[in-house]
Amino acid sequence: FFFLMIRRPPRSTQSRSSAASDVYKRQVSTQSTWGQFNLMARLTVLIAVVFAFFAVSSLQLQVEVIEESFFGSSAGRSAQFENKYIVTSVKSDAERIEADLEYKGDETYYLKPISVIARQVKLVITFQSASECHIKMTDGAGKFFSLPEEDPYPHDRASGAVAEPDFHVSITKRPFSLKIARRSTREVIFNTEGYSFIISQYYLEFTSRLTSSNIYGLGERAYSFRLGTGTYTINSGDKVMWIEDGTPGHGTYGQHPMYLVRERSGNYHTAFFRSSAAMDVSIESSRLPFISKAINFKVVGGIFDFKLFLGDENPETATRLYHEYLGGWIQRPFWAFGIHQCRYGYNSLAEFKQVTQEFEKNSLPLDVFWGDINYMVQYQDFTIDETRFPAADLQQFFKDKNLKFVPIIDAGIGEADHVSYTQAIEQDVFIKSSLDGKPIVGAVWPGRTHFVDWLHPNATKYWGDMMDVLYQKTKFDGMWLDMNEVSSFCDGECPTLNVEDWKFDMSGQSAKEYTLKLNSLLNQTMTNFSRCEGGLSDLLPYVPGNTSCPNLDWKTISVNVSHYGSVPGLFVRGLYGFLETKATYDYLKGRLGQTFPYIVSRSTFPGHGRYGSHWTGDNGAFWPWLKLSIAGVMNFNLFGIPYLGADLCGFARNTSEELCARWYQMGVLYPLVRNHNDFDTVPQEPYALGPNVLAAAQNSVRLRYSITKHYYGQFIRKNGKGTVFKPLFFEFPHDPRTLERPLIDEQFMLGNALMVAPVLNQGQTEVNVYFPHGTWYDFNTGELLHEDMKLSGRKKVKAPLTGTVPLFLRGGSVVGSQNAQGILRVQNLDNTFDLKIGVSKDTNTIFAQGSIMALADYNNDKAVEDRCITKNCFLNVNVAGTIDSDYNLMITFTKDNAQGEVDSIKVGNVQLYGIKGAQNVHVKLENEKSEIKLEKTLEKSENPNFLQISLDQEVAPDYILKLYFSKQESA
Repeated sequence: FFFLMIRRPPRSTQSRSSAASDVYKRQVSTQSTWGQFNLMARLTVLIAVVFAFFAVSSLQLQVEVIEESFFGSSAGRSAQFENKYIVTSVKSDAERIEADLEYKGDETYYLKPISVIARQVKLVITFQSASECHIKMTDGAGKFFSLPEEDPYPHDRASGAVAEPDFHVSITKRPFSLKIARRSTREVIFNTEGYSFIISQYYLEFTSRLTSSNIYGLGERAYSFRLGTGTYTINSGDKVMWIEDGTPGHGTYGQHPMYLVRERSGNYHTAFFRSSAAMDVSIESSRLPFISKAINFKVVGGIFDFKLFLGDENPETATRLYHEYLGGWIQRPFWAFGIHQCRYGYNSLAEFKQVTQEFEKNSLPLDVFWGDINYMVQYQDFTIDETRFPAADLQQFFKDKNLKFVPIIDAGIGEADHVSYTQAIEQDVFIKSSLDGKPIVGAVWPGRTHFVDWLHPNATKYWGDMMDVLYQKTKFDGMWLDMNEVSSFCDGECPTLNVEDWKFDMSGQSAKEYTLKLNSLLNQTMTNFSRCEGGLSDLLPYVPGNTSCPNLDWKTISVNVSHYGSVPGLFVRGLYGFLETKATYDYLKGRLGQTFPYIVSRSTFPGHGRYGSHWTGDNGAFWPWLKLSIAGVMNFNLFGIPYLGADLCGFARNTSEELCARWYQMGVLYPLVRNHNDFDTVPQEPYALGPNVLAAAQNSVRLRYSITKHYYGQFIRKNGKGTVFKPLFFEFPHDPRTLERPLIDEQFMLGNALMVAPVLNQGQTEVNVYFPHGTWYDFNTGELLHEDMKLSGRKKVKAPLTGTVPLFLRGGSVVGSQNAQGILRVQNLDNTFDLKIGVSKDTNTIFAQGSIMALADYNNDKAVEDRCITKNCFLNVNVAGTIDSDYNLMITFTKDNAQGEVDSIKVGNVQLYGIKGAQNVHVKLENEKSEIKLEKTLEKSENPNFLQISLDQEVAPDYILKLYFSKQESA
């Protein structure tokens, strides 16, 4: 290149022969032509050559190889944790980076003989897009467990050559370490250098540096949304009222080994450790200089299987990328957004009827009745006790009352003379014990129970056949899957449990008497079969969770079982609820033909949102649980399971009047709104705790139903990816206060337009609300509470016990609300909307925007799917105007997508928050042909706090509402 730029023709010489002179002249002529090229021409040639070079070199992924670690070869914390892997080869092509690792230690196993060390390890790094990376390390022999790369498990949908991945990969040879940075910012986001690294058959450990303390995820647990320093166990288990404190063993029902991190640059990325094994994940203060935190994984085996997703400064981007990888989340039927009622203790159809009658008498909407295990015969799955719940009458009751029915199914199938047991034995679908090869015995509500092996090829058909048995008796609308961690009241297995002890007559006994007797048996069983030693846990190098009782079999079936295909139970128990939900989804979708199957499961796993939903489990009737529920719901929005809720007023222990009133105020804004409590607690139906709870519930539920179509539209608009119920920093990522405790756990957003600031403490009558920068209005009254486009602020807002939760409309937003007075079912909501418009002002302009799901029948699931999801049924509402000497506003209605199909909607009132005192307002509504549909002059607004215009007109795409009034007449 240098030569091309500086070369010049040689000087002429006099002593040449004639022939030589002719040749010389021709050479000089050619070279002179080159020499006459100007600098720009030479640069053009040079650039072309450079581009050609990089075009060829870009076909091969680049990896930086470093010979030796800065920390030397003894970087581990002790000899026990030393990293003894070196890299023997590195290569790359257009699609992947590969490296071979070799273990240089003398040991053949790690701590325990069972845990053979992987002496040869294969590292493969692939890129699914510029922002998605997959890192996989497998043992050379290919014997260690790994999740299959196929449905229903989360897996890559595509891999191949990626032109410009935003990842820079560095591999250090001695000892091995892996470092990955963003190319665009050069910030390191994953780095194992200087930390322990071991891959063995029953123990895997690795650590990565974190440059930020803002980390979220690692579920499931009852805790703050932002994780602090501590150890977080990820191991599905039945943990009633367990609150996380950063010590091992407090993980609850689901396993979600993913985390979201805010980087120093302000960008976010999501990481997912693709494992179903039990683990402890510790967030530690780094022992290395210039490093804020470190994240350490200790896992009971398997391979290193890690995904990275690079987002931008909006955390929603990294979250959506993760959801796309999981396969997205399914939609729910519209009725699922109504009010749900349940109790462990409704012992007869007569009680169902009585509760429904009280709801109606007190003008309380109700859409869904849930059946806890009381409806069964001796708590046997797929049965109905027809002496207390006559099947025909039960079915007719729900039909007459237009209620949906969601019955419970527990994971354990009891030993009984019933088809659910006999068919399971015949089809050989139970998990087998390692002791005798027979179906493993647990203890659940029916007594001696067995558990379906979801890896068995007959399992899904068996499950569907049993669902049919129940459906033939009562046409249920959805399914509630409980105890599927999997939960058992004996540790590991209890083959000597006497089945006859559990067969007692419950006739003539109240539900409470019967349940007390049953609980006595269960407590005795837990005592007789409880242990902290023995079994596979004794043989493992490390047992995550409870260090005082290191037993992975606690309150669950043994991990030392073999599933179909000789798959070890140790690695797949965390999949139980996920695979049960998938089988239930297949039945509801395949056999019943439901467009949107409705399944709520207690145990979950990444990808669960493709098939079902969740609730936060057995919470307590205490104030801390009210607050913890916010982070619980936000976390599952992060995990890709956004439809869920916590049991209103608390499940366990007696609630109080004040707590229940406050819980109704906030809880009606969960996606899933369900009141559910234990058999031995006080009645906590909204009418049962006194006038304050009743008033709070009536007002709050009316608020819920007034925005139910808006709320439902938020889910449909997301199209299966992203969050709805979310922390403030998802909408205000540049506001550092939104990252802080306690604010991050005390306020939340519903979509991008509504902010909620509930009462969370006993005796509190006002909330000191934090308002991020912008304009904010009281959603109900239209009062302007904050107006500063650059600065945030706080303001105390009254919160009476019998009112609704403090709810705020963001300036620049439009929300379609409805009159819910007298509405008892969501299907009774019509298509008339009041437009609540929170105007935002910028010098002499006014603007706001929003959308409405413009579909005539929200209750038609097929129409929702075809017209709103596959196509687009949203009608955009755009508000724009100028403030000069007068106000000139235009509200336009347009299709969100030109090819979309929208129905006309009726606009009742237009409420312009931020404009008050207006008089002589000229109103003109024009259709798409500029024909005037309405024209009038409003002398004075009906509401003193904002400009309200009664329209009562149907609108369709390309309609325009024009408003004109004098600035002098406006406050």
